Amino acid sequence: MKNLRITVFACFIFLCCSRISLAQTVYGTTELDIDPDTGIVTATCETDLDANAQNYYSAMVHCTVKDADGNLAASGTDSDVDGWNGYIQVVLTFTGVPGATYTATASHSAVAIMDDYIDDGTLGPRFQNQWVYYDPYNFGLYEGTPAQYDGSYEWFGPGPEQRRLPSTIHTGNTTATKTWPCFAQLKYRAVTPALGISIGNHSFWWGHPRNGRSLSGGSDRGRHLVRQRNISSCLHPG
Repeated sequence: MKNLRITVFACFIFLCCSRISLAQTVYGTTELDIDPDTGIVTATCETDLDANAQNYYSAMVHCTVKDADGNLAASGTDSDVDGWNGYIQVVLTFTGVPGATYTATASHSAVAIMDDYIDDGTLGPRFQNQWVYYDPYNFGLYEGTPAQYDGSYEWFGPGPEQRRLPSTIHTGNTTATKTWPCFAQLKYRAVTPALGISIGNHSFWWGHPRNGRSLSGGSDRGRHLVRQRNISSCLHPG
């Protein structure tokens, strides 16, 4: 029984160490934040390579932010050209519209950095007289049907080594979604004439409608005043 336990424990250690030694991953993340006071939208897209993958690839990320109607609000692309950092990050900022929903999407890629010029037909006519790139961990397995994940994801390179013509290997996408709430508040202000005696309250609406312009409304001697007539755009039946 004791020998059996030792054997099982040894197998467990072997499997764990094997998994660590074979770690070869592309890790992608997307974060989206909206400042509730200023409405500044910040999207952060990042692609990271583990230590093993850095030997053969550099990181690339393409970041976009779109509203609920699919309109492009911001975009950017960058890559760790020399491969020294092992990661690359794109940060996009812009002023959002109250009530709008935004989705940030990061396209994560590993760029093969090892190549060889093939001047004969040893790899077939497709690779003849071409600069051919090495994909040791076969990340190209994912680019046929790149999937999309919420927040973050890790793509493991299972191998075996492949040869390819384009150096950029799109492994997949990550996304994040957030809304800057549209709001309106009913506020009150004491009405105090020159004598300093309060004679009542002045009530008014204050908020940010979906068109991004502040609004206010109230009453003055029985007349209803509304500077922006779209306050209902911020109100939802409860």
